Amino acid sequence: MTKVRYTVICSIAQAETLPEFLAWLKGGHAQALIDAGALSAEVSVLETEANEGIVVDAAYVFPSRESLQAYFDGPAAELRVDGKTRWIDTGKVSFSRKIGAIDFELQT
Repeated sequence: MTKVRYTVICSIAQAETLPEFLAWLKGGHAQALIDAGALSAEVSVLETEANEGIVVDAAYVFPSRESLQAYFDGPAAELRVDGKTRWIDTGKVSFSRKIGAIDFELQT
């Protein structure tokens, strides 16, 4: 089976939101994706140009496209409502999503 990377790009409007947002991810949201079938979660604050603002990359690896779809069909709805209420509806964070098959991995 081919592993799948599910990446959520999070654009943060104000610098003061970053600590709260990272605490939310670390305090349970990322673990909820692991509990829903992801093999790993990795969160990075990206270095950007000054005009791009603050961008957080939250990447989750699922064992297969089917396991990612099971996440979408189940727990994702509740997690997205929480994210929408906390971040989108308040104008603090906007999200975009990308999905890609992992062609290969190298590790030391």
